[in-house]
Amino acid sequence: MALSCQPKTDYQAKVNQLSAEWITANAQFQETKSKVQNNLQTMRSLLPNINLNTEAFYKRNISEQNFLKEMKNAFDTQINGLTNVHQQVLEFETKWTAHYKMLNEIQAEIQTKTESEDLDQKIQKVENILLENPSLLVAWNRNAEGSLTTAMTAYQHIFQIQKPQN
Repeated sequence: MALSCQPKTDYQAKVNQLSAEWITANAQFQETKSKVQNNLQTMRSLLPNINLNTEAFYKRNISEQNFLKEMKNAFDTQINGLTNVHQQVLEFETKWTAHYKMLNEIQAEIQTKTESEDLDQKIQKVENILLENPSLLVAWNRNAEGSLTTAMTAYQHIFQIQKPQN
């Protein structure tokens, strides 16, 4: 949406709207970032408890050993996948922070009545990242929840089978 011919009051209204949207979007982003980090930390904290190189493991029959290996692989796959998602979140956070600084610059330009020639482009960039944010958050939340659920299921199977036999 081009705003180049709009008077300052129109810019002010638009920037006020963007600022309000930013507050909501940022809260959602921070919540998603925390969920990804917390789920990854939970999964990593369980990893030391999974040891397939034990005497108890080798006392199991081949079928149980293979199942335990599959569950360990499933657990590792979830950690690796969520680690990749976490990296995406951190990379996006860098971009997100840069756009927040841009929004602050826009606000300052309007307040000081020193609108730059590229003000419309800056506003468009901020609008674009606000439009991009929801779909990323949905995907990251889905990945965080799915990874943790799958990893916990694998962990429970491993834990049940690793119990000492009577």
